[in-house]
Amino acid sequence: MGTGWAQQDAPPARGGSHGGSSRAQASNYTPVSRDELARWDDAWRKADVREQRDGFAAKPDGTYIGQIKIARIDRTKSEGTPMLVIGLNILAGPASGEHMHRRVMGNSDQVKYVKQDLYNLGLDIGMLSALPDYLPSLIDVCVEFSLKTNTKNGKTYQNCYLNRALDPSDIDAAIAEIGALDDNDVPF
Repeated sequence: MGTGWAQQDAPPARGGSHGGSSRAQASNYTPVSRDELARWDDAWRKADVREQRDGFAAKPDGTYIGQIKIARIDRTKSEGTPMLVIGLNILAGPASGEHMHRRVMGNSDQVKYVKQDLYNLGLDIGMLSALPDYLPSLIDVCVEFSLKTNTKNGKTYQNCYLNRALDPSDIDAAIAEIGALDDNDVPF
C-alpha cells in the first residue's frame, strides 16, 4: 500500500522548502502515492542527466528550432554593460521542451556578434542605437540555432549561433527534420 507524501516521510528539500505543508492544506490537494510515482521508475532509471556547468545544465550540442519569447537589452551583472538577451523556447532538437537564453555582451569586441545575430534573424539595421525599436518584432519569431561546446584556457563554455529566422510556411518542415518533442517522451 502506497503512502502519500506526508511531511514526515518526505525527503528534505534542496534549495529551499518545498515541503507539502501549505499545499497539503489546500482543499483541492490530493497526495501523490509512491505507487503512482513508481509507474515512472523505469523511465527515471533510463533518463540521462546532463552535467552542470556554472549552475546551469549544458544542453547537448546540435541544431535546434526555437521560438523567441524574450528580446531585450539588459545589463551584465558584473560591469553593468549593455547586452542583448534573446530568450528561446526550444521546439525541436536534443533539448526539446526546454528554454535557453542567448546573451551577447555589449562591448566593442562583441558588437559584431550582435550585428550578425540580428542580420541572421532578418534585421539589417543601420545603427545599434536603433535596436530597441526593432526588438518587439523578434517576439514569436521561430529560428534555427546551433549549440557548440568549446574549451579555451581550461574553461568550458557553450556557444549559441542564431542561424536563421524561419519563414512561417517552413516551420513545420524544419521541426519535422530536426525532431520534435513527442508527448510520449514526457511522463507528465
